[in-house]
Amino acid sequence: MKKLFAPPTVLLAIVTGFLVGIFPEVVIAQVYQGPGIVGIDQAQAILGISNGDLRLTILALLRLVLSYMGLVAVIVIVIAGIMLVVSGGEESTKDKAKKIIFYTIIGLIIILFASAIVWLITSIIK
Repeated sequence: MKKLFAPPTVLLAIVTGFLVGIFPEVVIAQVYQGPGIVGIDQAQAILGISNGDLRLTILALLRLVLSYMGLVAVIVIVIAGIMLVVSGGEESTKDKAKKIIFYTIIGLIIILFASAIVWLITSIIK
């Protein structure tokens, strides 16, 4: 069991305290005093949604969700690739990483088709 006051822990605390003393703006980064989002119109412009039609708003949110799902799928593939490289020749870990990559690619294809369907519906509605 590691000691609380082990030399690496104490050194980390000293370095952190030193950096906080030098760069206090990093510590108070949560206190933002800028304008922020001014009104619902600016928030709608950031999200790409309209004020009028509910269908267009739902389609815009679907596009947003599908794009984030694609990003998550790519991250999962990278993590599974790291698992594959780090497996050290262990067959069960290599097989698990290969299955993760395979199923994630299938999910990515489904996301691609879903995005195409949303794009098609959006182009028909507009």
